[in-house]
Amino acid sequence: SFPTRRSSDLPGAPLVDEPTSIGGLCMAGGYCPLGSSKTTNCPPGTYNNYTGAASADDCQACTPGFYCAGSSNPAPSGECSAGYYCLSRSDSATQYEARPGYYAPAASSRETPCMPGTYNSETAQEECLACPPGYYCGNMSMTTFANWPCPTSAFCPEGSRVPTYCPIGTYQPM
Repeated sequence: SFPTRRSSDLPGAPLVDEPTSIGGLCMAGGYCPLGSSKTTNCPPGTYNNYTGAASADDCQACTPGFYCAGSSNPAPSGECSAGYYCLSRSDSATQYEARPGYYAPAASSRETPCMPGTYNSETAQEECLACPPGYYCGNMSMTTFANWPCPTSAFCPEGSRVPTYCPIGTYQPM
């Protein structure tokens, strides 16, 4: 008779705790279906950190923000690269580029919009840039500041979300 999984075992938990006279324990990073003579690798984008797995269902989808390159992974290969984000089952550190107006630090599972006061005109960026002096960036996800000059009756230091209007009795030199 073959060993059976206890109901308390999690997916990927071994069927047996140690090798038996029937054969060796299936290695982490793969699974061994009934009657197999060798380990079958988990597919790209997945991993299995348990020995003794019995089916492809025991291979776990790679965690969002991480990637699982190649096959036979006992753990995620690493974090997704800065400027990129990775959804579940990613097999690349550069699965999706952050779009202009967005950014993605390393290990991101989604792109994040640039906040008011910042912009980003390029793809695959780790952070947004502060709006330069003389301009303001009043919206989220801005890709340029060029169309947002500070009005002549106001001043806009670096990172301005809104113009700061000059107090009564003062002016902004041109």
